[in-house]
Amino acid sequence: MIPCTEMTKVVLVVLALVAATPQAHAQRAEADAAFERGRALMKSGDYEGACEAFETSLRLDPTIGTVYNLAGCHEKLGKLASAYTELKQVAERDSNKARAADAAARVVALEPRLTRFKLIITESTVGLVVERDGVDITAFAGQVVPVDPRRYTFTATAPGLEPYTTVVDLTREGATIDVTIPALSTKREAPPPSGPPAGYPRSLAQRPFTMPDGLYELGAATLLSTSDTMFQQAPIDAFVAGRVGIQQFEMGLATSVHARYAEVTMTRPRLWRSVTGTLAYAITPMFAGRLVYTRYHPIGDLGQGSDLAIAMLRKYLVAPRVAIAGSAGFVFLQRGDVNELVLESTFGPQITATDALSFEVVADLGVAVGGELYSHTLELGVAAQALYTITRDLDVFARGFVGLLPAVENSSSNDFRSVTIGVNWRP
Repeated sequence: MIPCTEMTKVVLVVLALVAATPQAHAQRAEADAAFERGRALMKSGDYEGACEAFETSLRLDPTIGTVYNLAGCHEKLGKLASAYTELKQVAERDSNKARAADAAARVVALEPRLTRFKLIITESTVGLVVERDGVDITAFAGQVVPVDPRRYTFTATAPGLEPYTTVVDLTREGATIDVTIPALSTKREAPPPSGPPAGYPRSLAQRPFTMPDGLYELGAATLLSTSDTMFQQAPIDAFVAGRVGIQQFEMGLATSVHARYAEVTMTRPRLWRSVTGTLAYAITPMFAGRLVYTRYHPIGDLGQGSDLAIAMLRKYLVAPRVAIAGSAGFVFLQRGDVNELVLESTFGPQITATDALSFEVVADLGVAVGGELYSHTLELGVAAQALYTITRDLDVFARGFVGLLPAVENSSSNDFRSVTIGVNWRP
């Protein structure tokens, strides 16, 4: 008599087999359907589809007959290494002697046609891993391995060393191609940053010349000047400007108006003073080229005027809070029928006193090289600016300028002083 516990186990096994039988039959039926679909696609010449159908059948019900048909499909597609491996399996395991003999004969015929590679590692390295299209093949070093003809990517990696990647065409039928992995080089340390950190820094010393990609800035300012040149008055001008970064470029647009002039004269300016367009290109965050065009409205009998300025700008970050900034270029000035060409350069330090407060001092030198607008060869000025960053997106600033060597003809004073107060906002 079978004990109760043993009887229980027997019953459970029988019940499991009974429950599994319908599922197994259904899976085998799906495998048969996929197999027949593969046979039909083979006859119609759709070898890609036939291989997919045979592979599906093989997953559902792995039979040696399906392997045999899949080998024939791979051979038609030129995947000779796959066909070779599958036919060897049929020749060694198939109980159908006729089919096994046919597979063995085809293995012999395919062998000289195979494309092979030999993995050569020139220097043994601790932790070296070689992959072919993401598959670890380190163990194949020094061996001759058959592959299906196509292009492969080989990658070698090791701790602390630079990875090595090479792409090799293994397509020549019957050839053995060497794949050589050279000695890996030591990893290079990342160079120190040559520009400001990501985003838009609060520190003036770390700010790039152009707006980073996707950021834009709006600004407004007012300028109070002691100049009475041409206007015979002490004007107050107002400015509105905007600029935006687009990849490595910056585009800007600004306009200015006369907010005050003291007396009515023959040279009294119009309310709308000028329109300015800028285009800059950032070679690096601290090295850029800039083109500026300004169009002035008529001033009395001088007619309309314009400035065209081209300059290269460079900044050296000598310490986290200190930079030296400068520019060099030329300006072509035109006022009515009178013009002038001036070579201009600026130079000065930018210092960050606190996280929010920065200072800048700039010397501005101009050399008039030709034209009739200026009567002096040199013009020299010094500017000092204080910038206070309320938030990362909002600045206020004050800038004072003193002209030391004026260049405008018929000036009734030998100096020029101005104070500018403004705000910049980056939404």
